[in-house]
Amino acid sequence: MNARNGMRPVVHPGEILRGELDELELSANALGVPVNRVTMILNDQRDHL
Repeated sequence: MNARNGMRPVVHPGEILRGELDELELSANALGVPVNRVTMILNDQRDHL
């Protein structure tokens, strides 16, 4: 948490998605959405699915 305002630091959705994919040992293909969409999220070029 940020000590100044009590808020958590901003985390890009791609960071969370990458962690989940790694933990579950899944690839972008396993999500059932276009792979390029997932890749864009992981590369910080898109905010959401």
